[in-house]
Amino acid sequence: MLSKSHEIVVICILISGQLISQAALTQGLSTITSVEEKYEIDNPGELSWTIVAFSLSQCTFGIITGKLGDMFGHKKLFVFGYFILCFWSLITCISYFASSSFFFISRGFQGFGSSFLLPNGLAIVGRHYENCLTKTIIYASFAAAIPIGSVLGSVIGALFTTTEEWFWIYFIMFSLGGILTILSFVFLPTDKFEKDSSNSTFDYLGVVSFVVAIFTLNISFNLAAMDGWQKPYCYILLIVGVFSLASL
Repeated sequence: MLSKSHEIVVICILISGQLISQAALTQGLSTITSVEEKYEIDNPGELSWTIVAFSLSQCTFGIITGKLGDMFGHKKLFVFGYFILCFWSLITCISYFASSSFFFISRGFQGFGSSFLLPNGLAIVGRHYENCLTKTIIYASFAAAIPIGSVLGSVIGALFTTTEEWFWIYFIMFSLGGILTILSFVFLPTDKFEKDSSNSTFDYLGVVSFVVAIFTLNISFNLAAMDGWQKPYCYILLIVGVFSLASL
């Protein structure tokens, strides 16, 4: 049984996962013109990967990470998600001095880290609270964190658009991620495993097919918008995506 103060800290940490995820997404939106100037990108389709890379990874893997939490522990994966987000925020910061491709890939891994936070955060709440007013308020707070995090990320990003050193927004995210990784590890309650044999089953082939399908379809349409369908890699990726989707 958690003390009242411990419980409040746990709830704040869990809600922060949603808030930080949204802030990490939108911090790239308000600095998108600075990214364009830094890497001398003249194609709007290529520039869109500043946002697309993050959201694509976040949404794709977010469907999977909740099930992984059932198998290995929601606390473990929540902490792991914050660690990945923290690490790749630092790499994204460093990518300022590299190429645009490296920057977009780093943003994608940022999104991968954030994909662990919401499903496992909600699962921790669901497993430690019975249906009650407190649980409803916590879930409502998760929803409220979406617009708050979006505005927060945009505002912080906008503060750095007046300078050429916009990479500091990713260093800030790295610092926050590091602090929250430690807090999550220390304060989140120990995982509770239910005696349910279904938790030990995982459709690995289905997951691979799903991830390949979503990624190849999205990438093919984005590349086609930039380069046209006459490019072989555009329709090859589309074909791979369709077949992967059909195999599910």
